[in-house]
Amino acid sequence: MLRNILIILAFSLALGITILYQNDTHQTFTFAPIAKKQTNQPIFPTPSFVKIEKVTKIHVCQKRKKKKKRAITCIEGEYKVLASGFVVAGEKEGSYIMSAAHACHDEDEIKKVDLQEHINLLGSKISIEAISIDIYAYDINNTKHKIEIIDLFGAYDLCFLYSESLNTSPIFPSNTDASVGDKVYNLAAPAGFHFANVVPILDGYCSGFIRGHSVVYTVPSTGGSSGSPILNKNGEYVGMAVATIDAFKQITISPKRKNITKFISYILQNKTCGELHHISPHFDNYL
Repeated sequence: MLRNILIILAFSLALGITILYQNDTHQTFTFAPIAKKQTNQPIFPTPSFVKIEKVTKIHVCQKRKKKKKRAITCIEGEYKVLASGFVVAGEKEGSYIMSAAHACHDEDEIKKVDLQEHINLLGSKISIEAISIDIYAYDINNTKHKIEIIDLFGAYDLCFLYSESLNTSPIFPSNTDASVGDKVYNLAAPAGFHFANVVPILDGYCSGFIRGHSVVYTVPSTGGSSGSPILNKNGEYVGMAVATIDAFKQITISPKRKNITKFISYILQNKTCGELHHISPHFDNYL
């Protein structure tokens, strides 16, 4: 058995994914509102937060030399990608979850896995193939739920998922965007840190907008924070963490609130559930 290797990758354009390496139709959706208290204290809807874990099983083999028919050696293993997410809508049985597209699907992800131990065993000429990919959500009680990708929208790094076994109240969108100077809050599982009844709560401020499509917040983030909700004091989401800066992890970049809400509304209203669009070209003209 190969020993476990912890790899934390950080990217300037997409949040570093924490990787732990180890050898049609749905029913009509409903919204269950969260009761709001009349208070000046911020509301933290932690029961609506989930930690996301994607498990990819791989096959690593020696490459066969030309003109030689000798047997080749292969090793099976798996690696894990950790991220965050939050429930945005529900059905009678099941919940819809938002997260970051780069955590749900990354064609280059397998190239980022450290294969040095395999190279030591099999030599430098090896091939690697993904055998299976499974995605799970861990709720506030740290209960594990199988989830599936419903749709992706790469342009704004959005991933929409569904879990049949997860039943919890959603986090609703704010009616307005955060303004420069507004204090915001973030529920996240940075570096995969998440335990039963423990969800890290971070805060920061809205600092402005980039090219009209992204919002900058001074919220700490790192690998594992991808897909975590950015909230106002009423516990409503105004954004979602999708990117940070390598040299300064106190900066978090988010899609605009309206792009998240339009993406969700489009899928639910047009019943694209079960249709996987890695680029989502059908959505380009909708934003």
